[in-house]
Amino acid sequence: METLSGARVDWAVGAAPHPGEHVLGDAYLVHEFQGGTLLAVVDGIGHGPDAAAVAQIAISILAANAASPVAALISQCHARLRGTRGATMTVASFDLSRKELSWAGVGDVAGTLLRLDPAGRCREVNLLVRSGLIGTVLPTLQIQITPVTDGDVVILATDGVGPGFRTAYHPTREPRDIAHRIIHEFGRGNDDALVLVGRFCGGTAS
Repeated sequence: METLSGARVDWAVGAAPHPGEHVLGDAYLVHEFQGGTLLAVVDGIGHGPDAAAVAQIAISILAANAASPVAALISQCHARLRGTRGATMTVASFDLSRKELSWAGVGDVAGTLLRLDPAGRCREVNLLVRSGLIGTVLPTLQIQITPVTDGDVVILATDGVGPGFRTAYHPTREPRDIAHRIIHEFGRGNDDALVLVGRFCGGTAS
């Protein structure tokens, strides 16, 4: 479990490797850039060191180009991963000045945003992830743009996490607590599992 608190996004990650493996085939990125913060989760196809190597290639591309639009980031990863076993991913970019989240996914990395409505009830916005495989089949990307306010929580999870996590937690919980509980309560136990939780804190664009 890793966690970090900052002026823009407070975040935590929880992960568990495929049973019998010591290397996680899933990877994540939290990267601040001028005016925003990029969150991403990548699932290398399969598991073990080979899957991890593919996932890390994608993460390195995302980190080097974090300020680019989400569609461009995914396209760059697709081009670089041609000829590899491929990966699935979801990329979420916070724009501080606009207070917007731009996000898109290809494959099986789920994305959910949790927020409180004016009455204090928890509401969710689910990302529509397109079918495909980065490096092999890139679908027409659908970039969702979602307004965000301080306290909104984004959860990105690989397919080693069962779908029930979407409605199991209140956005006022700490990211570390949410990530820890999701892995332990919804991890399938038959695949790599990774969940990244980020709470939008606003801050000042720089």
